[in-house]
Amino acid sequence: SVIICDEAHTALGPQTSAAIRALNRWFVGMTATGALIARHVTDLFPQQVSSFNLEEACANKVIAPLRSLRIPPGASVETIAKVPLRKGEVEFDQEKLAEVLDQDPFNMAVADLYKDLFEDLPGVVYAAGVNHAYRVAQAFRDVNINAEAVSGQTPKGELAEILARYDNGEIHVLVNA
Repeated sequence: SVIICDEAHTALGPQTSAAIRALNRWFVGMTATGALIARHVTDLFPQQVSSFNLEEACANKVIAPLRSLRIPPGASVETIAKVPLRKGEVEFDQEKLAEVLDQDPFNMAVADLYKDLFEDLPGVVYAAGVNHAYRVAQAFRDVNINAEAVSGQTPKGELAEILARYDNGEIHVLVNA
């Protein structure tokens, strides 16, 4: 009776929006981009469902509580070019960002910090690129935390096996690119 649409800002195409309008169900549209209002996603999803920000969604138990730690990047990332995404939105050039962040001391610092603060909790770590993800996973293994890297390049069979091992607790940390 409830349909959840992640990346709701991508639901505005003619086929997807027609399908959503044709189904007589409650919809929850979720997005992490500011494009939600700009692209009129609220026309497609009921305002009372789509109007939560993350803090409100956690407080109302719509989503699980957020448990994260963000380490501000070093000054060296300030020199990385930013590329346009959509109207008014930019992000770092991902290849250049990965080059700057994929340094052994940074990777080990992430693994050490995770071990100090979250060792008993399974987790997901986001890396700046595919090679970076594999090197971060190795840094975790170097501090005796069983970790594996996955990405869009991971073959489907291997991905399914890694995710199953994560689900059963054999792998403690997934590093994603």
